[in-house]
Amino acid sequence: MKHKQYPFTCLICTLALVILMGCKHEKSAVTPPDESVQTNQNIVQDSLTNFGKMYAGAWSSKDPMDLANFYSTNGILLDGDGISVTGRDSIAYISKIFHEEIPDMIVSLDSMADTANGIEFHWTLKGTNTRGVKIKMTGYEVMQIENGLITRSQGSYTNAAYEKIVQESSENKND
Repeated sequence: MKHKQYPFTCLICTLALVILMGCKHEKSAVTPPDESVQTNQNIVQDSLTNFGKMYAGAWSSKDPMDLANFYSTNGILLDGDGISVTGRDSIAYISKIFHEEIPDMIVSLDSMADTANGIEFHWTLKGTNTRGVKIKMTGYEVMQIENGLITRSQGSYTNAAYEKIVQESSENKND
């Protein structure tokens, strides 16, 4: 008698499982679209934030190639003065110059945003320059990214803004 009930029990369990799976499927099928859109936006924002943290870490790194490797082979880095460099070797050289001027430079991510102009990387730079002046400056870069690499990044910082910060910091140091 037990042998005859076993297939029936399996059939009932299978049907129950199918019904439960069907209910789950129907429930997820009626998930409001704005909830899934919000989830996708969260995923994109998390990815941007992770990219920004790693990019800030590359700027902070003592190895210039850490920064250069974020760029495509012919990537372009422009500063706020309109001066540009092209290619990883040139970008690595710019990183080296920054670290020569501010050896203990730390760049931190303030925010990342996907805008109509591109991906905005907002940052804060802190350190002490070779003249002993403590530096703290903020800015942003607007990036074009393809296949996970920066093809072009336009910075907001200018040499005049940096020199103004150095001057003000020097004056405050002497007070």
